Amino acid sequence: MKTLGIIGGLGPLAGAHFYERLVHFTPAAGDAGHIPTILISDPAIPSRILHLTGRGPSPVPQLVSVAERLIQAGADIVAMPSTTTSYYCDEIQTQISVPLISLIGAVRDTLSRCGIRNVGILATTPTRTHRIYEASFRERDIRWVYPDDASQRRVMDLITAVKGMAPTEDARNLGSELHALIAGSWADGTDAVLLGCTELPVIWNRWDPRNISETRFVFSATDILAETTVSLVVGHVVRPL
Repeated sequence: MKTLGIIGGLGPLAGAHFYERLVHFTPAAGDAGHIPTILISDPAIPSRILHLTGRGPSPVPQLVSVAERLIQAGADIVAMPSTTTSYYCDEIQTQISVPLISLIGAVRDTLSRCGIRNVGILATTPTRTHRIYEASFRERDIRWVYPDDASQRRVMDLITAVKGMAPTEDARNLGSELHALIAGSWADGTDAVLLGCTELPVIWNRWDPRNISETRFVFSATDILAETTVSLVVGHVVRPL
């Protein structure tokens, strides 16, 4: 079986959550059936948000350095669970010798396969302004809509909260806030809402929404990347509840 390398720390909880979901999707009968995985969580990688807003250095040299360390340790394929950082995927791929799985391409293909033609996107503001999903979505005739400005500020507040969230923090308040955003009128007319920043599934998966009678269909970029990774490495997946 191929060995997977994960570029983590983008942020740390999002990277750890991706690995957890990877394990859930892997069709293993025991420990030995899981994917050999090397995860380097390097929170010293320069801020992608600061770079994309013209306020900081490029993260590419450090991202390439982490990828090379993974390859030297035995990785045959690399995943990078961060939508905003996917802006740099092509630049990174030209500098490394193994495949870098495209989160954006995985999301596009999954939405298309599921018949989604109009999706609401919750993601960082730089993901919006740099149109990180849009060219890929056009390839499958998928339309998109973003939240209004006030809702987008709430999205960024949630993402920032997850990046600073202590492991013992109660996620219910953050989860209910995320649900309110998903249910907002900005997404009226969409087929589904995409949790398009990998911080957001951290609180979505921790939150128990059993008291909510109805919600929109929700896709997680983290789950999509995990499922795609397992399919590439193992050949098939299990789909946990």
